[in-house]
Amino acid sequence: MKKRGIGKFTFGLLGSLLLTTNIYASSVGVVNVENLNVRSGPSTSSSIIDYVHLGDVIEILSTKDEWHKIHMDNKSDAYVHSQYVEVKDTQSSLVSSEEANLFDGPNVMAGIIGTLKNGQSVKVLYAVDDWYYVETEQGKGYIHYKTLSATKSPETVTLTQASNPQEIKKRYAVVTTSILNVRHEPSTSSKKIDKVYQNNAFEIISELEDWVSIKTANGSTGYLHKDYVSISDEVPTITETSDLRQQVVNYALQFKGNRYVYGGNSLTKGVDCSGFAQQVMKKFGISISRTSRSQINDGQRISKSDLLPGDLVFFGYNGRINHVAIYMGNNMIIHANNPESGIIVNALNDRRMATYIGATRVIK
Repeated sequence: MKKRGIGKFTFGLLGSLLLTTNIYASSVGVVNVENLNVRSGPSTSSSIIDYVHLGDVIEILSTKDEWHKIHMDNKSDAYVHSQYVEVKDTQSSLVSSEEANLFDGPNVMAGIIGTLKNGQSVKVLYAVDDWYYVETEQGKGYIHYKTLSATKSPETVTLTQASNPQEIKKRYAVVTTSILNVRHEPSTSSKKIDKVYQNNAFEIISELEDWVSIKTANGSTGYLHKDYVSISDEVPTITETSDLRQQVVNYALQFKGNRYVYGGNSLTKGVDCSGFAQQVMKKFGISISRTSRSQINDGQRISKSDLLPGDLVFFGYNGRINHVAIYMGNNMIIHANNPESGIIVNALNDRRMATYIGATRVIK
C-alpha cells in the first residue's frame, strides 16, 4: 500500500534530526511495531484507513487519550495508538544565511513558499536527503541544510541517538484456551478466518488495546483477542503436550500417498483407516484398539468445536461408525481413505466424507 504524508523515513535520517540543538517540541514519532493500523478516529472501533510500519517516522499533530492524530496527505483525520509509537523530540534551529528560501518540495526546482531571514527560528520536523522539512511562521516546507545553523548534512550525521529498528524486541502471543477464533478485523462481530489452538505461539505484528494481529498459517493477517492469549517478550517454550500433537501430525504426514489395504497394519506396505490411526499413535507410546467402532471409546470424547491436532475423528452412516481419521488442525484431516486414493489429506467437512459422528482425545 502506498505510504501517505510523512510516510517512510529511515532511522538514519531521523538521526540527523536528533543531533541538532535545542529541543523545540514533541511532534515526531517512530513506529515500533511491524504493522500499525491508522484509523479514522481515536478508537479501535474506528475504521482502518491505512497502515504504517516498523521504523516509519510520523508527524504527530496532537495527542489525546492515548491516541496520536497524525499528518497524512488527503486524510483530514488519521489516528494511531500512542502505545506503538516512540515519540522523538523535534528541534529548533536558526537560519544562518542572509536569506533562505522555503520550498514546497526537497529540491530547488520546487515552488517557493516564502523567504526566511537570518536568525529566524524554525522547527525541524524531519530530514530528507540534503533538506529539512520545517515548520515556520510562513508555513511548513523544505529548507536546505546549509542555510540552517545545523551545518552538517543530514546524510553525513552519525546516528548515535536514534534507536536501531533491529533492536526493537519482538513480542509473542501464546493461545491459552483450547480453540480460539482468528478474526478478519479486531472485533468479535468480524468474520472468522481461521482457528488456532492451545499453546500455539505467534509473533505479534501489531498490538491494540484488546487485540493482537498475527500471521495465520496461510499467510493472512488476523486478530486474536487478548483475553485468550498470554503475551511475552521472550520466545515461548512449547509445552510437551503441544509439541507431541505436532509430532503426531508430522509423523502421519510422512505416509501420505501410501497404499490402503483392508485389515493392513503397515504404514509403508498398506493399512486401513483404523490401522493407520493405531500405528501412528503406537509410534508415540499411545495404545488404542484396532477398529474404528472401538477407538471412539479409547479416550476422552470431545465436541467438534474443541478439536486439537492429533485428536481422532469418526464418520459413518445412520449413527454407525465405519471410518476414522487424525485431525491435523485448521479443519484438515489425514486418513487411510480407500484402495483408490490411499492415505490422503482433505478437509474435515469434505462432502465426499461420510457423516461426521464424533471425536475422541487420546493424547493427554
